[in-house]
Amino acid sequence: MSKADLFAMISESASVVKNLARGGKVDAWNYFTDLNMGVLIENDKVKAITVTPVIYEG
Repeated sequence: MSKADLFAMISESASVVKNLARGGKVDAWNYFTDLNMGVLIENDKVKAITVTPVIYEG
């Protein structure tokens, strides 16, 4: 998926950029707090997606 495709579905302004270490280097991830989802974009392509599990205590 391209960066343009992703941000056509989800607003880029809804994310914050977080630097995370992976494999000895630092990558800049777009993190969407409302979705508990992080997206790594490299060369204008989505390279990885991560989600944070949410445990409902109700």
